[in-house]
Amino acid sequence: MAGRRSTTVVMMDQKKQPAKRTGKEEELISNFWELTVQNKIVYRYDVAVFLGTRTNSKAVNYLRGPRDDSALVARRRACLCALQLALERYRILSEGSEFVYDGSAMMFSSEDLAPALKKHHGLLTVNMSDLPVQLSKQTKFYCPDGDSFTIEISRCRDSAESLNMADLSAHMNNNWAALNRSLNQFYELLVTRDAVIRGHFTQYGIGCLYNQLASGDVGCGYERFNGVRKGIKFIEGKRTNDVVPAVVLDHRTGLFFKSQPLIKSVRELDGLQSVEQFDFSDFNGRMNTMWNKVNEYVKGIRMTYVGLNSKPISAVAIGISKVPISEAKDFVNRDEESVLERYSDGRVPINPYWPAVKLLVRNKVACFPMEAVQVEPNQRVPIEKQQMAKCVRKTDKPEVRLATITKLLEALNLHQQGSQNKFLKAFQVSVSPSPIIVKAFRRQPPAILHGGKQASAVDDLKFKWRQNGSTPYVEGGRVDRIILVYSDRSIPTASWEALQKLLKTRGVQFGKMEQLIISYSNSLDMEKQLTDCFNKVSAERKQFRKSAFIVFIDRAENKSHDFLKLLERKYRIPTQHITAEIACALSTKPQCCLNVVSKMNLKLGGMNYEVVPEAFSQNIWISKGKTLIVGYDVAHPGKPTRDEVMNKMPPQKPSVVGFSFNGAQHREKFIGDYHFQTPRREQVDHCVLNSRFKWMLGLFTKNRKTWPESVIVTR
Repeated sequence: MAGRRSTTVVMMDQKKQPAKRTGKEEELISNFWELTVQNKIVYRYDVAVFLGTRTNSKAVNYLRGPRDDSALVARRRACLCALQLALERYRILSEGSEFVYDGSAMMFSSEDLAPALKKHHGLLTVNMSDLPVQLSKQTKFYCPDGDSFTIEISRCRDSAESLNMADLSAHMNNNWAALNRSLNQFYELLVTRDAVIRGHFTQYGIGCLYNQLASGDVGCGYERFNGVRKGIKFIEGKRTNDVVPAVVLDHRTGLFFKSQPLIKSVRELDGLQSVEQFDFSDFNGRMNTMWNKVNEYVKGIRMTYVGLNSKPISAVAIGISKVPISEAKDFVNRDEESVLERYSDGRVPINPYWPAVKLLVRNKVACFPMEAVQVEPNQRVPIEKQQMAKCVRKTDKPEVRLATITKLLEALNLHQQGSQNKFLKAFQVSVSPSPIIVKAFRRQPPAILHGGKQASAVDDLKFKWRQNGSTPYVEGGRVDRIILVYSDRSIPTASWEALQKLLKTRGVQFGKMEQLIISYSNSLDMEKQLTDCFNKVSAERKQFRKSAFIVFIDRAENKSHDFLKLLERKYRIPTQHITAEIACALSTKPQCCLNVVSKMNLKLGGMNYEVVPEAFSQNIWISKGKTLIVGYDVAHPGKPTRDEVMNKMPPQKPSVVGFSFNGAQHREKFIGDYHFQTPRREQVDHCVLNSRFKWMLGLFTKNRKTWPESVIVTR
């Protein structure tokens, strides 16, 4: 029928039968703690929070506003504090009753608040001065004239206004669309309420919390915080068809921007510690690498400026100026004014040879000295920017991780069955004294075969297969020329000799290994030299009809990997990127050399090893050539910054769709391809899917001489 919206029903598959339960039986300790609940009614309410002035009690809807970490945390803290004060001031809650609140528009209580709220028509008022000083200051950024909070509490309109905590039968429904997630939200808030109200943790979203105190400095203006990732799962109970809630805890760490003057953070970046004159050079209109590095670093960071003769400003950075601050101009009241003169008040010395930081203030771009703005607290570092710091941490051993999770249980006040947690008491919830233990069976790992059908031994202590450097691969790759391109003359000749020897030992077939030494002083020069190298190799390939493989060696801090892969795609010459640090170790660390050779063999079309399937899967194993397995997924660029959202700027990077399938000549080898599509679009165009599957089916039937009996598609 025209105009009717179609509904998509997503059904969960029935639970599969367990695998063959043979082998050594083990007891596994999980990170699930079961919750014991009673038949108690919970009441749900909608909450609206407004900032009021002398003339308008609802001047600003405080629940709307910037969505960055710092702004959200400050807003939620202020809302929670204001709601707590309002409920106490108007005596809405009875003694022994409690509420849980998400810091936004949703609240649950252990008693019906309707009679108490009716006396005040659901409107509660709190003076701004009653809040802690820091929260009051942060609130002034959104409404400088605000002097009060008006809180409106009403029965929930979009969902059930009351819930039975013990009625979990709905979670046995396989239809995801029919699930009521209100109980899930309630339990999520309940188990963290005590820790948040006591100020031990800062909450990000509903399931992510971090300690208030940093655990370490990692440089680049970052510091590390320990935290907890928690969730609520509804799992099988001990009785048949019984569902019980369980809290799931895990330890995590996160990187945050230090709350300090921006100039201090930028000075911590590599190469800027003692620079007095910033580099503003460009190449054909393209700014240099250091400028781009700092520009990307400051983008999206929320900062504050507190001047002598101006109201406090809180805004998000959109980049840095392309000229020194001594030359930067701003338009104030339609008059052009020097940025340096405006902020030279003598309080903080300003370097005139450094760039200004550009902030988006009330939809207008304004320039500020880096020395005069402060990075606001509680801002997580995006994944793209974490790569600037050398802060990779090793994975904890299981016993260390379990001990850490147990400490987190205590930090959340969920230990001792939650007996010390007043919120759990009010809602009549208790926590299991120990985590859930499940039975498992240790299965034998499948064997892997190298060339000559030699099986690799299994290391039972490290749970991996031992590799023998003298064993050839199942299929050795082929190439006419291997060109080593590098600029670091300190790399020993023994490294190249070790690489060449291992390639031959493992069966990689190549004509000769050549060395091409280039020289560059900066990234722009490096890109030019590398492009010239690819042009030369490409021309020789066409002239002599000989295939080539380029190995590029460069220092890790030069960040040349992306450009190398761009050239690889442009010239269609396979490449291997090796850091100079690894190249120097090729002759002294056999495992390091073996890893490099294994990757090179795959890129040259080789096959490193085959898998011997377990007995139950031998008849359906892919080596029979009867099954086509296709995997594809979409990778998206990072989330847009605030200035990109407000200015409706298109994303700078596309989404990437990758495909992989077992259609090569060797029946166990997976090959694939990728393409770009509209940024942040999850759905793959049907025309693209059709053409890709035709290509994959065509290649499969060409190499197998038959159609597949079954097709497995994973995403």
